[in-house]
Amino acid sequence: MVLSVHSHMKLNFIKGEVEMESKIEKHRRKEGVQLFVNKELELEVRAVEINGEGWLVGKDVAEVLRYSNPSDALKTHVDEEDKKQIAYHDLQTLGLNDFGTKGGWLINESGFYSLILRSDMPNAKKFKRWVTSEVLPSIRKTGAYQNKPMSPMELLQLQYDVLKEHDKRFEEVDEKIEVLSNSMTIDYGQQEVINRIAKERMVQVLGGKDTPAYRELSKKVFSNLWKR
Repeated sequence: MVLSVHSHMKLNFIKGEVEMESKIEKHRRKEGVQLFVNKELELEVRAVEINGEGWLVGKDVAEVLRYSNPSDALKTHVDEEDKKQIAYHDLQTLGLNDFGTKGGWLINESGFYSLILRSDMPNAKKFKRWVTSEVLPSIRKTGAYQNKPMSPMELLQLQYDVLKEHDKRFEEVDEKIEVLSNSMTIDYGQQEVINRIAKERMVQVLGGKDTPAYRELSKKVFSNLWKR
């Protein structure tokens, strides 16, 4: 699934036409891909449905979220199970014609969350709410946009899954630091270097100091790290 995001985000779907709220305008369907526009946020989103699940065009999502290098963002921040690499020919079949011969990436809902958490886009939170509570759930269930919000339990499950992913990455970093500290004797200066590297790595894992993940989790992460 692929999201085309330029100054606007495009959502594409496989099934017929749907009524939209005044703030969302649905564009012409093209070979299984539909374009939706959120006028309030000035975002366009394209998406496709595969086996009942909504997939977004990764390159577009990354561009809308202001990643300077969309390809690197998808490679670094989105887990393998949350993205699909689509060959150039298959993209053409889907009606996605703005890709090079190397093809492109589609990302699922979990992959979308991974990019959102590390974005410094001012309207990232509103964009997330629109895509995850209205568009993707409807695509997943019916193949078309129906403006049906997610239940509180579904939203809670999504947040839990994202936090669990972060915890896993933090544990991996902690393990590497513990192995290093147990396998060699270091002086004060070397300890300071290790602390600085660990801190920089944690900031990187959290997506930077300006991201929601850093603001919400940094105190807990650094507290656990310095206990070691």
